[in-house]
Amino acid sequence: MPPSIENLLQQAAEHFNQGRMDAAAQAFQTVLDNEPGNPAAAFYLGLIRYRQDDYAAARDLLKTAAEKDRKNIQARLFLGFSLNYLGQLAEAETEFRRVLKVASGSAEAHQALASVLQKKGDADGAGTHSRRAVQLAPDNADILNSHARYLMDGREFDAALEQLQRALAIEPNNGPARLNEILVRIELGNLDQAEALLAKLQADADAAKWPDLRLLQAKLLIARDQPEAATRLLRPLVDERPGFTPAAMELGKALSECEAHGEAAAVYRELLGANPNSMELHFNLSHALKGLGDLDGALAEMNQAIRLDPGNGDNYYNRALISLARGDYAQGAADYEYRWQSSSEGFIRRPFDQPEWRPGANMAGKTVLVWSEQGIGDHILYGGLISWLANAAGHCIFECDTRLVPAFQRSFPEIEVVGAVAEPEARTLAPDIDMQMPLASLMAAIPGWPGSFEFKDRYLEPDAGLRADIAERLDGAGLGALRVGIAWHSARQRVGSKKSAPLALWGPILARAGCAFTNLQYGDTDAEIAAVQQDLGARIYTDPEIDRFNDLEGLLALIDGLDLVITTSNVAAHLAASLGKPCWLLLQFNPLWYWGLEGGGALFYPSVRIFRQIEAGDWGPVIAEVAAALVDWH
Repeated sequence: MPPSIENLLQQAAEHFNQGRMDAAAQAFQTVLDNEPGNPAAAFYLGLIRYRQDDYAAARDLLKTAAEKDRKNIQARLFLGFSLNYLGQLAEAETEFRRVLKVASGSAEAHQALASVLQKKGDADGAGTHSRRAVQLAPDNADILNSHARYLMDGREFDAALEQLQRALAIEPNNGPARLNEILVRIELGNLDQAEALLAKLQADADAAKWPDLRLLQAKLLIARDQPEAATRLLRPLVDERPGFTPAAMELGKALSECEAHGEAAAVYRELLGANPNSMELHFNLSHALKGLGDLDGALAEMNQAIRLDPGNGDNYYNRALISLARGDYAQGAADYEYRWQSSSEGFIRRPFDQPEWRPGANMAGKTVLVWSEQGIGDHILYGGLISWLANAAGHCIFECDTRLVPAFQRSFPEIEVVGAVAEPEARTLAPDIDMQMPLASLMAAIPGWPGSFEFKDRYLEPDAGLRADIAERLDGAGLGALRVGIAWHSARQRVGSKKSAPLALWGPILARAGCAFTNLQYGDTDAEIAAVQQDLGARIYTDPEIDRFNDLEGLLALIDGLDLVITTSNVAAHLAASLGKPCWLLLQFNPLWYWGLEGGGALFYPSVRIFRQIEAGDWGPVIAEVAAALVDWH
């Protein structure tokens, strides 16, 4: 006689309680085969599938359990968790609100609802429920950890770290909190501390088995600009656990960092098959398609991401980059204003209290403070737009990097130029300032930009006396032939390695007769230059009196005395182009938006000629093309 349903459930429960999940799953499935819709079997089998990351199966089973047994709050709670993981945010929100109707004091439900609202772009609602969860359970390490996740999603990493330290003080071995502390350390750039914490977890016999550890190790490798190593680590993990979405997601990111955008797109498309409403997947697929040069596809995916999460500033900022690269400057400039709501690095507002500029604001007769943003190259690039503001406003005050103050003041005598320091100068805080704006917002402020704006060949002027002194040194060094300045490296975080073309590859260029090469590269270049001079027999002159990082006045004057500049995308390119100097740009396959994706010209700089990579990471053809052009140009 076959066992009764009650006996089968009892056996299954024993397996479940003893941690024998495969046997428990088989037993609960047998119950469901004999009695479809059994609420207890559906609930426990749903929990097992949830723990196995099979969220679609968990959703269906837990929905059955919740409908059959309306008193089972846990079934509805885990149903919400499953829906959340599947990207079905509206349905997940409904389930969590149902739980709170009958259990308003459930800290777990408040925190879960906060997670869903955060993904939907309702940061205020998410914050309300996350803080309520902490109020209800201030000594619950899991709740504190979840609140830290909310803060992490809002990029409040210092506050998140505080919550995680509270959680770990209560429960030192709380796995998720330990994992999140490593993530926060990575985001804060504390990579050595993150690595030390990861090593401690790996030494833990139980924790060492967690797939999350390999995932964290991969994230750390990506942060250290080692995406190839991250890819090698992630591929086996994805093969071992095909349902472990975070690993597949990180593999896609690592592949994109390796410029393997086609593979990355394939990973994201496969994941979207099971998670069609995942904003993050549409976002990442957009990034991969952009990397492939498919701007239309990238735009379509980013619009999907915006539809799914209309409150996410990252989506609009990245749509701006796509639109600007496509030449849709009106949409791009408008969306670029969302850069302050994005998580991208480098966007730091200056601490000014004057009214902020808004699109359409009347500047006539007004005193306008415009402050530079992002890196030194951006100060120079967007600084070329200052001429419009000088005419449109009653008076213009420009705050920029202190190294550029003399050049801009000399070149734009009609405006005031002050240096950007930690504590703003008194002039920038004066009450006569009617409004303030970030420099790159001039794209949105100039009516009809860029078609209505005349980009000048030359808008910065070097110090004449300094230029004459440097010219004498060049003559004294015997640089009487065609004078060519070179720069090859970018230290910009995350993208610098892709922008850089190692000097050792420059042999065909440096071998060109009749050229006298001058070092424009910032940083310690002595060893690299010595090696190239020994291996190739090429001479590269370095002016001993110019600090090529701090002395931009000297660098500007040096460049102005040259005939040609050949450089990768770094500050030397911006300085040369702002002087109207012929500038040949060796450009990586996926460049910054303002260099464009095709053609030999640059929007902002009429004197720039671009030589583009055909394949990501392959500088050989670019170097050969430049070397051939140098013969013809000479």
